[in-house]
Amino acid sequence: IKPQYGNPKPRVFRLKEDLGTEQAHKFNIGYHVSDSLYLVHAGGGVVYLHDGRTLERVDESFYHHNQYGSASFAYHGNLFLFGGTGLFTRKDILTRYDRQAREWLLQKTDGQKPDFSMSMAGMVLGDYFYIIGEPFIDARQYDLQLSRDIAKRFTIYRLNLKTWHWDLLGSVDPELSQDLDSVKLTAVDPEKGLLYVNSPRGIMVLDFL
Repeated sequence: IKPQYGNPKPRVFRLKEDLGTEQAHKFNIGYHVSDSLYLVHAGGGVVYLHDGRTLERVDESFYHHNQYGSASFAYHGNLFLFGGTGLFTRKDILTRYDRQAREWLLQKTDGQKPDFSMSMAGMVLGDYFYIIGEPFIDARQYDLQLSRDIAKRFTIYRLNLKTWHWDLLGSVDPELSQDLDSVKLTAVDPEKGLLYVNSPRGIMVLDFL
């Protein structure tokens, strides 16, 4: 753990279990909730909580290996993961971490669900979760001579976090989609409601509203 500003001595936390070199570096999903930091394994499942004093495991789950590349978000203190890939399949599921059950549960949704590859990112604005991603293209399409003519086009969806209904809002212009290239490296400005994407053409700013 890096030292906080103004504190010259770093604080070191020793975990109660050995994660092993295979898993320890894969806790790259983070949620800031009520001045605490939750760290979740890249594939879902195992959850650690850092409250500023201690770092401890708080789940009774296991390494799911089921939602690599998922889009993560928090809403009213709850942790969510959407989509991803794992166990040889792509996912369009939404999972929620239940702090009382100390386990991940499936959150039912309806409407037109996104069918994305692993290139996606999103943010919560009010009672909605907005997400942009590159639609999945079946590998068989790439075997065709016309595969080079398949235009990259990102699409935008919105999930109502009160009714759990998905809506397709539209598609990004193909030329702009080519400039985006990928939405894996992103940053969120919750105060301004903006999503920043690091693209080959520079930093692009997405305003969902």
